[in-house]
Amino acid sequence: MSAERANHAAQLRKVETQAASTQAGMAKVQSLADLTAARCALLQAVLDLDQRNFGTANSHLREAARLAGGLDAAAGGVDAARLGNLRSELAATDLNVVGDLATERQKVLALADEMTAIASKSDAPPVAP
Repeated sequence: MSAERANHAAQLRKVETQAASTQAGMAKVQSLADLTAARCALLQAVLDLDQRNFGTANSHLREAARLAGGLDAAAGGVDAARLGNLRSELAATDLNVVGDLATERQKVLALADEMTAIASKSDAPPVAP
């Protein structure tokens, strides 16, 4: 009977370890999904700029900032300092109505590129360019 209990206890520890590993893996995948969604929001902001929809572009920019703000760098396996800098840049960016959209467009594309670079340095599966 005691050997049977020891066997059950060992199996329980094994399942608990697997569950913890699965939760960590899920956190990494969620972080990658949030980074990808934030990047999509930034690219949508670029499309909005092309159509001179500055309000909508700013809304997409704020959505990207919200998603990036909710990321757990440690769980996602991403560089925390780099992610922090990106969060600051997103928070400080406000798209203004201008005649020449090239500067505003380039600003948002640079943020999207940085987000892609951060995701590609994570230990989660790679993000498509």
